[in-house]
Amino acid sequence: MKKILSLLLVIMTIAAVYSCKDKQTATIVKVSAEEADTLIKSDDVTLVDVRQQRFFQDRHLANAINIPVENDSLNEALDRLDPNQPILIYCNTGKSSERCATILKEKGFKKIYDLEGGLEQWEASGRQVIIKNN
Repeated sequence: MKKILSLLLVIMTIAAVYSCKDKQTATIVKVSAEEADTLIKSDDVTLVDVRQQRFFQDRHLANAINIPVENDSLNEALDRLDPNQPILIYCNTGKSSERCATILKEKGFKKIYDLEGGLEQWEASGRQVIIKNN
């Protein structure tokens, strides 16, 4: 009986360890414009503008994709992204991207970077944006 209990305890411990192994905790990291610039240049992040499409069309960061956080199809759009790929999100001031970061964390994204101060901080740092020519 003692051997069976010991064996059962070992099996339960192994099962617990392996079930937790795949459930890495997601991290949300606020980054400065300089840190975001470095991440973008490393080409190792998916860059997402979470503002409404009309604002994205007026100005945005190069190579960004637009997935508005205020959109009925937000979940479907996020489901098309790889949750294991680091993601850098931004909005205009940092409020909407903060809300989106929480959603991404709940959806199981592993590494979430949030541009602190948003596009306003990016531009204030002297970095360039893509501006729609009228």
